[in-house]
Amino acid sequence: MQAGILGPMNDDRMRGAVNDIHGSGRRLLGIVDDVLDLSKANSHAMTLQESVFNPSELIGELVQAFEGQCAENGIKLYVIDNPDLPQLRADRRLVRRMLSNLLSNAIKYTVTGGEIWLLATAGVNDPMIVEIKDTGIGIAPELLERAMETFGQVDDDLNRRYEGLGLGLPLTKNLIELHGGRIIVDSEVGKGVRVRLIFPPERVVWSGDVANPSRSGAA
Repeated sequence: MQAGILGPMNDDRMRGAVNDIHGSGRRLLGIVDDVLDLSKANSHAMTLQESVFNPSELIGELVQAFEGQCAENGIKLYVIDNPDLPQLRADRRLVRRMLSNLLSNAIKYTVTGGEIWLLATAGVNDPMIVEIKDTGIGIAPELLERAMETFGQVDDDLNRRYEGLGLGLPLTKNLIELHGGRIIVDSEVGKGVRVRLIFPPERVVWSGDVANPSRSGAA
């Protein structure tokens, strides 16, 4: 109906209702996918489909996918390009899933006029660190542990200001641990959230003779 295959929709109210239904369906599908993946990860039934890929290209894809949503919400999305970034041996689909979860959370909890930063760093014999930080509402330190739990929303108000089931961080935690890595979350109320995904050095692939690669950590 959105594509007009059943004919044009000349009624604005009908067009708006169809768009709302489509958007709700996509959100529901995303929740179902999260629940299924989280269940697989918790039961150790998920296996990695590993490949060696360029994480810079994946980050570029994500920027294209999310820049429109950021613009609609009046949020500036910055990417710090690292030309010396090596390749990564991992499950590309799941890495995309992790970063998508984190970007979605950052957009959800960042108000108009805020900023989101995305960067990745690695050095020889060092882990690869992919970081997303925002200037959003933040999470109180004492609530961070609950935020990492399944369905662990940190807003207890029955009329929650922010929709969702609290699956993003727990799923991301399980997926990075499935890769032998870890997640570090730092936050302060009113000053945003900083999330770092740390992939172990054995997953970092340097191709050719890399001269003087960057050894700096995440900013």
